Amino acid sequence: MPKLLKLNIRKGIILNGDLSLSKTVQNYFPDMFDVVYGSAVLKIRKPDHGFFEHAFSTAGVTPEQVLYIGDSPRLDMVPGLEVGFETCLIDRYNDFPYYRGLKINHFSALV
Repeated sequence: MPKLLKLNIRKGIILNGDLSLSKTVQNYFPDMFDVVYGSAVLKIRKPDHGFFEHAFSTAGVTPEQVLYIGDSPRLDMVPGLEVGFETCLIDRYNDFPYYRGLKINHFSALV
């Protein structure tokens, strides 16, 4: 994760989960992410398009400015593409060898 700090871009996390998960991310990675949104606050869960649309509109970016990285083809890649994001699957253990889109196995590959 330290390499992500070196990227001069806005970074955010959107996640399905309760309030404690969002707080945990902010506690473990202070100042790393500009935006952290959780479904418990939004009352919308992935893969609902409203979840993604709220996140990028509140962050002040357009879908075309987003590289969305997720670990689920169904919950992340499909809806991300449908709302206009460029998507990248993080497949740490090669669980999705059939996936033909952009794919990495570790965040360090982004740098």
